[in-house]
Amino acid sequence: MRFGRGVCPKAVKLTVLFVGMGFVFSVNAFAVGDLLSCNSSHTLERYNKLHRLIKNDSNIALVYNLASTSLCLRKINEGMAHLQKASDSGHIAATYLLGLYYKKNRTFDSAESVEGIENLNNAIHYYAKAAQMIESLSNYPNGATEDMKYIESTVYTSYYVFRNLSDLYFKGYSIAIRDIVNGSTRVSYTDTLDVLNNMRTTAIMCVERPSLSVWKSKRDIIYKAQQIECEAFLRFAEAAYPLEQQRLQIARNCAIPSSKCSEHKVIVDQIGQLVGNMFNQIRSAPKIR
Repeated sequence: MRFGRGVCPKAVKLTVLFVGMGFVFSVNAFAVGDLLSCNSSHTLERYNKLHRLIKNDSNIALVYNLASTSLCLRKINEGMAHLQKASDSGHIAATYLLGLYYKKNRTFDSAESVEGIENLNNAIHYYAKAAQMIESLSNYPNGATEDMKYIESTVYTSYYVFRNLSDLYFKGYSIAIRDIVNGSTRVSYTDTLDVLNNMRTTAIMCVERPSLSVWKSKRDIIYKAQQIECEAFLRFAEAAYPLEQQRLQIARNCAIPSSKCSEHKVIVDQIGQLVGNMFNQIRSAPKIR
């Protein structure tokens, strides 16, 4: 499955049932987390004021503001509902935050990482949706909601959306290979070539993203990191694709479980070397914060 420039790929189904729109957020052991940047301005007074303002003007930027304030006040169900509403109405930062929520294992804690195919599916869904919103604007952040220029200038949303979308596809591929190498009787998914192709497509989109003037003093460093990291994802996807074709053919021809086939192990080791090269390149990128 190939996607052209400017078209954001649909999230590859890693499981039979895709959980997308209309789900209920899980708040078990939910921690607000450091990624929301809650501070002393997120007060009950502000929360009540936003509610009053929204009654008279359902401006989507206000809904997003109410979502973050609600979450910081630990009004979790309400906050996530407002975040979903803002995303449904085209708010890019809200959509990114929903993706981040799943990428961080249903939290906003930077120490967490995605676990489980359902979380991975949903993270890809929202990151892909945010990328599509950004790609649709020829002069982003101009043309987005009125708050997006400020948000992009402080959070660098577009950099993280495109960079992490490729990374999420890589995580999906690595989960599949892990299951196969471990001889799991239940492999998470089998559409590995589609995932690598989506990783390649999103990496190209990322490499082609422009340097944004709203990044101001961080402009050069963010753009350099974007180019190095996304080029690393692109090189991996392009080099791994023919190896994955070989691996699938060997697995089909193996009379014993592929995890025990010596030819299969040779290919998996070669893919592992590519992974190491990719991470070495990513580590060479400048740190944004």
